[in-house]
Amino acid sequence: MTSPDRIEPGAPPEPAGEPRKYGRAMHLVRQFGWIGGGRIAAAAVQAAVLVIAARTTDEPTIALIAAAAGLLVFAQAVADLGISTLVLRERAAGADPGFIRACLRGIDVTSSALGVAVAIAAAAWILVAGAHQWWLVVLVLGAAAEKNAEGRMGLAVADGEAHASARVLVIRRVAILVAVALLVLVGMDGAWAYALGTLAGNMLGAALARRDSVRRAAGETTLEAAPRLPEIARHARPYYANSVSTQFRNLDALIVTTLGGPVPGAAYGLTSRLMTPLRILPTSLAQALLPSVAKGNHRSTRRFLSLVGLVVVGSAVVFGIGAATAALWVPWLFGQQYTTAVVPVQIALLGLPLAAAASLLAAALQGRGHPRATAWGALIGSTSCLVFVAIGVLAWEAPGASAGLTLSFALQAAFLLAATLRTKE
Repeated sequence: MTSPDRIEPGAPPEPAGEPRKYGRAMHLVRQFGWIGGGRIAAAAVQAAVLVIAARTTDEPTIALIAAAAGLLVFAQAVADLGISTLVLRERAAGADPGFIRACLRGIDVTSSALGVAVAIAAAAWILVAGAHQWWLVVLVLGAAAEKNAEGRMGLAVADGEAHASARVLVIRRVAILVAVALLVLVGMDGAWAYALGTLAGNMLGAALARRDSVRRAAGETTLEAAPRLPEIARHARPYYANSVSTQFRNLDALIVTTLGGPVPGAAYGLTSRLMTPLRILPTSLAQALLPSVAKGNHRSTRRFLSLVGLVVVGSAVVFGIGAATAALWVPWLFGQQYTTAVVPVQIALLGLPLAAAASLLAAALQGRGHPRATAWGALIGSTSCLVFVAIGVLAWEAPGASAGLTLSFALQAAFLLAATLRTKE
C-alpha cells in the first residue's frame, strides 16, 4: 500500500501479468486514445454550445459569459484543494481503498462548498450592482456539479479504464448541447438557455460519476480510521498549489473585459473559450501519462522529451492550418460580428504547441514526485499570462491580449523544460 503522505514516487512491484515495455506503451496509447477521443468529441459539442450562445446573445453577454467561465474554473481549482489530483496519483500508486473513499467524500464536500459560496457571492453582486443576470447563479451551480463529476471520474483513468471517463464526459456535454438547443428553440433567452443547459448536463454527469466511483472505491481498508478533510488537504497541498497556479490564468478574460471594454472582451473571450477545447489532445496525453509515471514508467528524460517534441511538431502543423484559415471559419461559425476575433484566434493558435509542451512537461514532473517544480511553472505561466494580457489589451486591444497569452505559454514551457533537464532519471 502507498502511504497517503508519500510524495516521492516509489517502485512498487508490477502486478502479475502486467505487460512490459511494448505492452506499457500500448496501454498508454489506449489510455490517450480514450481520453483524447472522448475529449475531442466533447470539445466538438462544447464548441457547438459556444456557437449557439454567440448567435443568440450580444457581445456584452458573451464577454460576461467568458469572464464568468474563467472565474468559475479558477474557483473550482480553489475549492478542490488539490484532492482530485491526489486521488488520481494515489489510486494509480495503489493507495488503500479507505483513503480513496475519504478523498471522494472530500470532493463532495468541496463541490458543495463551491456551489453555495460562489452562488451567494454572485447573487450579492447582482443585488448590489443592480444587474439582472440571475442566470449567473444557475451557471455557478452547474460549475459545482461539473467539478464533482470530473473529480470522481479520475478513478477510472487511474484504473486504466479511460473509456469510462470519456463516456461520462461525452454524455455530459451532449446533454448540455441538447438542453441548450431545446431551450433556445422554445424561445428562451440565450444566456438563460446556456446556464440551465449547463446545469442539467453537469448534474447528469455528476450522478453517473458517483455511481461509477462508488463501485471502484469499494474494498476492505487497513486504516484504523478514515482521514478527515484537513488531513487529506495536507496530503494534497503540493498538487493544490499547482492546480490553483494553473487555473489562475483563467482570470484573463475578466481582465480583458475590465480593461478593454465589452467589444475587445467579447473578441478575446471567444478566443479564450475556443482555446480550451483545442488544448484537449495535449492535456489528454498529460492525464494519461500521469498514472504511468507515478508507477515508475517513462523515466528516461531523453525518451520523454522525444515524445514532447513529437507532440509539439504535430500540434504546430494542425494549429498552423487552423490559424491560416481562421479568417474563413471564425465568421462562418460565430457570425460576422466576431470578425474582430480572427486575429486574436490566429495568434493564440500559434501559441498552442507551446502550451502542449508545458502540459506534458508538467505531468512528467508531477508524476516523478516534483510537484513543487510543477507548481512554480504553473505560477510563472499564470502570473505572466495575466500581466502580459493586461499590457497587451491596453496596447493593442484583443490581438495584444492574445499575444500576451502566447508569450506566457512560451515562458512556462521554457521553465518546465529547464526543470525537467535538471531532474535525475
